[in-house]
Amino acid sequence: MTKLQAEKATKFFIATLITGLVLAVLAFAVTVRLKQLGMPLDELQRGGLGAVISGGPNNAGEELPVLAREMPEFTQIEAWLNGQAETPASLKGKVVLVDFWTYSCINCIRTFPHLNAWYEKYKDDGFVIIGVHTPEFAFEKSQKNVEAALSRHGIAYPVALDNEFGTWNAYSNRYWPAKYLFDAQGRLRKTHFGEGAYEETEHSIRQLLKEAGHSAGGEVAEDASDVDFRRIGTPETYIGYGRAEYFGSVEAMAHDEIRNYSIPKTLRSNTFALLGTWRTEEERAVLTDGEGAITINYTAANVNLVMGAPTEIRAEVTLDGLPVPAERRGADVYEEDGKTYAKVGEQRLYDLIRTPGQYGTHVLKVRFEQPGAECYAFTFG
Repeated sequence: MTKLQAEKATKFFIATLITGLVLAVLAFAVTVRLKQLGMPLDELQRGGLGAVISGGPNNAGEELPVLAREMPEFTQIEAWLNGQAETPASLKGKVVLVDFWTYSCINCIRTFPHLNAWYEKYKDDGFVIIGVHTPEFAFEKSQKNVEAALSRHGIAYPVALDNEFGTWNAYSNRYWPAKYLFDAQGRLRKTHFGEGAYEETEHSIRQLLKEAGHSAGGEVAEDASDVDFRRIGTPETYIGYGRAEYFGSVEAMAHDEIRNYSIPKTLRSNTFALLGTWRTEEERAVLTDGEGAITINYTAANVNLVMGAPTEIRAEVTLDGLPVPAERRGADVYEEDGKTYAKVGEQRLYDLIRTPGQYGTHVLKVRFEQPGAECYAFTFG
């Protein structure tokens, strides 16, 4: 062996060793994650590291791995909406998609058209969706608020109110949204966390229905999204001091105290600021006196603000200091006498700026005409 060959062999050995160590670490991490579900790891015996890491994505026609043998119980459920209480035993014989969500989450909201379409297409073929609503904010514990969200988004499948995170913890879940797909025997066959992979998930649903001897007619819808996450430059931005990372007012944020805030002459990129008299709490800021405003310097195409008020409040919405142009207005923004406004009342996500595909940097300002406004978080698309 020449010196050059020896050097190449050494480099190859080192690269192979590093690759092996990386794969071992990934396998260990995934093993720990699935063990937290309290389920046997059948798929590890199949040697399918890729399938384990990805939660079982497959090419159409390939067999889905068995990720766990049993479905966890629906634990500490406060109420069932759109139907009676379900259990793993009552669902045996059906292909089941368990979807964890919360109603003010924009990532969850963007999945609803796909979930609704799957439910309508396959519900008569042995398929059911169980929505598990686990709240991110305190107001999302309200059954009335969740029922309004079901109506608003046309959700007809059963939904369990998991206000105490009992079922969330039974699954060791950490994400909104999160999907767990079980076969007719109650075995976990696929997981997916976050948005996307809709075509892949529908293929998996159809495959499990066919395994169970059910028909699965119709065409599989192609993936479609108007959101390019690579071009969103501003992260989800929380307003309450518990998770506020991007506060840009001149004054420091107080904790559970009323303070007057002001907006700097130049608001730094990806920061928000308050104007007026606000009480900043762990998960929200509440306008306590007179008029007030919240503003953010963002980079995205779409902007939403989770907010509410005890009684309806009118808020003026401006973009870069001007009324929002018609082609940029979200569903909750309207024009009146040359200005643009939103009516704020119900605690939910408000669609303020919508310009699909048109990513850019702008300053959004929401000025409330009277006290009582509650602001929780900005989200972007």
